[in-house]
Amino acid sequence: DALWFARSREGSDDYSRMARQKCVMNAMATQIDPKTLLTHYEDITSAGKAMVETNLPSNEFPRFLDLALKAKGQPISTVSIVPPTINTADPDMEKIRSMISDAIDQAEGNSGGSGHDSGDDSGDKPRKKATKPGSTTNGGSLGTRDDGYVANDSEDLAAAC
Repeated sequence: DALWFARSREGSDDYSRMARQKCVMNAMATQIDPKTLLTHYEDITSAGKAMVETNLPSNEFPRFLDLALKAKGQPISTVSIVPPTINTADPDMEKIRSMISDAIDQAEGNSGGSGHDSGDDSGDKPRKKATKPGSTTNGGSLGTRDDGYVANDSEDLAAAC
């Protein structure tokens, strides 16, 4: 059901699907317990063998697990290279680079950003916040291609989903 929800294009566009995928990945990252993953590794890999393929060498698995444990408590940040911010038919590469640089700076705690002008003429438009506290939402479905989807344009992915 989760895979269908994340991947379906029925009744929506690709940008809505991308936002739903972010919501599912965020839910997995926050709900999957790395210790459970480790103790049931063989069962999980057997069940997922037809769906998931990796080139991660088995001797790297402990390092990967350590990274997963460190990342578990960290907030998830994304950069969405989607309309209306980016015209995907004619992308402004300098603007995309600036968006990515600013996101990295923010993730690393550098409040000043890259110092580059992103050229974003919607600079007055604030990034979307999740809906009212206590309400439930699905950021993959809230919004439109022209206005943007909540999960593709949110300061807090967990709250948007």
